[in-house]
Amino acid sequence: MLQTARGLTVSGLAEGVDLQLVSATSIAVSQALNAETVTLRAPTINVSAAITAGTIDLAASTALTLTASLTGSQAIALRTPGALNLGHALAAPDIDVQAGGKLTLNSTITGAKVWLDGQTGIAQGVDAARVNATALTLVTGNGTVGDSTRALALDLVGADASLDVRAVGDVYLREVAGDLRLGSILAAGKTVTLATASGAIVGAQAGDAAQVQAASVILNASGGGIGVSASGSAAASALRTKTATLQATASAGDLLIFNQGTLTVGAVTQSGSGGVLLQSSRHLTLSGDVISQGGVMSLLARGDLALGATADVLSQGGSIDIESASGSFSQAAGSTVVSSGSLSDGAVRIAAAANLTLARVNAGRAGAALISSAGSIADLGDNAAALIASQAWLQAAEAIGSAANPLDLQVELLGARAAGRIDLKETDALRIGAVSVVLNRVGVASALAGITGSGSGIVTLDRSPISVLAANGTVTVDAG
Repeated sequence: MLQTARGLTVSGLAEGVDLQLVSATSIAVSQALNAETVTLRAPTINVSAAITAGTIDLAASTALTLTASLTGSQAIALRTPGALNLGHALAAPDIDVQAGGKLTLNSTITGAKVWLDGQTGIAQGVDAARVNATALTLVTGNGTVGDSTRALALDLVGADASLDVRAVGDVYLREVAGDLRLGSILAAGKTVTLATASGAIVGAQAGDAAQVQAASVILNASGGGIGVSASGSAAASALRTKTATLQATASAGDLLIFNQGTLTVGAVTQSGSGGVLLQSSRHLTLSGDVISQGGVMSLLARGDLALGATADVLSQGGSIDIESASGSFSQAAGSTVVSSGSLSDGAVRIAAAANLTLARVNAGRAGAALISSAGSIADLGDNAAALIASQAWLQAAEAIGSAANPLDLQVELLGARAAGRIDLKETDALRIGAVSVVLNRVGVASALAGITGSGSGIVTLDRSPISVLAANGTVTVDAG
């Protein structure tokens, strides 16, 4: 080791040497080095020529300037209290970069294990910059990772690849090739925006912990889905989030998201043929459209499940499964649930522990089941059909419709059961008989996927009144 109070300039070195320099002022590397190890310690370090070594360890107490590439056969470690611009390539199996200021990427970083810490942010300086890694960790103390105009570009390599992020600011990340595999992304109180160019967004590890934690999450999977689809006897693995608001798009595969806590969903679009699963451990509110192109849809909440006035659920022919396990289901005026498509129609099932309040549900030529296990089924009361289907099963622990506001229907075959009164108004002719509605739940193993809603006739368990009016036709009852 050479230690001096003066500045040092390294302008040449025999190959295979262990170079360890400590200066009280500065160290400059002005000619290319090829060494066994390179260790530099100084207030100011300026590297303007390429360094190749087994391990490269540069620690500046004031400023570190790199204008040349670094290549390590084992490891690279860079530390500076200020900003750091990585304008030339870094390559090593193990890379650890820690900057007290902003870390700006203007070239390629390639390693198996890469740790990038920019305390005031990590920025993508130019479009061509990339981080190629198998295990990648990004850390900020204050500031964003990427930004809204230029997301940080990543290329995670290998089936065991994983991304971890700890950020105090917003996070913008883009996987340039293949799947974006998430370990744990934490940006509490901020927005996380994740995108892929040609792959899926999936969790890298099993377990119950949220893979993305933020105030708001925006996901865009181009060329892939979100989460891992069910296969044969194996259930799906939804992407696990912990956020207050969510938007998502996927162009292939399934779109599967399980959220820990109350969730408000904006626009969600599955533009391929895959299914859509949106599940919340508490309440679920839709403020924007949820759309699939013929895929099966499941919207599940442990608490209340509500559709706002600007929210439509549109499956383009796939079945729609909506369930509130311990709360109520409600539609605001203007919202719709539509499973009919240009080529086929899908069945609809809406179930809740408490009340169901309908604005417009349209299953086209398919069947529909409405089930309230401990409440009533009500119509918002605009005189248009609240339920359109070829056949419908209605089941409530209390009333279905009311004398002042009957449930408006446009169905051909109907069965209903309630503990309270039943008041129905049919647009045209109605037949009362045996009904069976079957559909699949997204993400469930194939052997367990089937869900049914079925029954026969119209029955009130406490002998409450039954009123069925066919406005433009007749009511007929099947024998038996």
